[in-house]
Amino acid sequence: MLAALAVGISILEIRFIQPANLRNVLLQMSIDGIVSCGLTLVILCGGLDLSVGAVTALSGVMFVIALPLGVGLAGLLALLAGASVGLINGLLIGRIKLNALIVTLGTMAAVQGTAFWLSRGNPIPGPGGDFEMLGGGAFLYIPLPILFFGLVALGGHLLLQDTQFGRDLYAIGGNREAARLADIAVESRECWAYVVCALLAAFSGMILASRLNTGSPIIGQDTPLQAIAAIVLGGTSLSGGRGGIVSTVIGMAIVAVLSNGLNLLNVPPAYQWAIKGFVLILVAGLDSARRHSPRPSTQTPSPRAS
Repeated sequence: MLAALAVGISILEIRFIQPANLRNVLLQMSIDGIVSCGLTLVILCGGLDLSVGAVTALSGVMFVIALPLGVGLAGLLALLAGASVGLINGLLIGRIKLNALIVTLGTMAAVQGTAFWLSRGNPIPGPGGDFEMLGGGAFLYIPLPILFFGLVALGGHLLLQDTQFGRDLYAIGGNREAARLADIAVESRECWAYVVCALLAAFSGMILASRLNTGSPIIGQDTPLQAIAAIVLGGTSLSGGRGGIVSTVIGMAIVAVLSNGLNLLNVPPAYQWAIKGFVLILVAGLDSARRHSPRPSTQTPSPRAS
């Protein structure tokens, strides 16, 4: 799908394959991609977090507001704010057993309102200079957001594949009751998944605020849509238990290429939203079809008695 989409857009608009544009595609997917990696952990254990976009906005606003205290302390406060939201989500969903959709919708509204209150509803300009390095700097000619995304994706992949925590998330998403009977700390693992997800959303908000040199309460509004579409496009099941970070990275690339191609083709923003919504419904339907399709039998038929 990714290859077909890239080839099709290249035929319609030759500017797509220019190095500067491909760099923009990587930058575009890196910030939302960091959020998608965190959200993948939550979805793998059968959860959902719609508050990631609001956490992105809140952390960006807090990062800019707290800059007089120093960049390091300001970043720490922004990350703590994100972790606090994740902890609240995790406790309410994992410990108290509230519905994930309702809880994260509620925290999304509360966090978004807090961001508007802190910023008085207006974008807060940053000081420029060193502040812009986090989102606009480079290391060995690699833009830092792309480098951060690569490190987060690699760390997330190793976490899921090579640690007990990652294997427990798959087990919880595959069969929660069986995981509990296997003596897995289901509530604790689920709570930590929400904390990690919110932390990465907060980090993404810091990068975006630095890149734009602005802390804005309205950034990240389409982040949940982009992240969930990327995760499901990559093959991670919304019911949990199947998927991974590599799949999410591929799905995020598809979403970024689609968004970039629509911009190059001068598709109006309203139509872009409609197309992305249709794609999300389509991939959700494909995910449902995969889950309900009969699996081929692996049993060897017994030989008949002669």
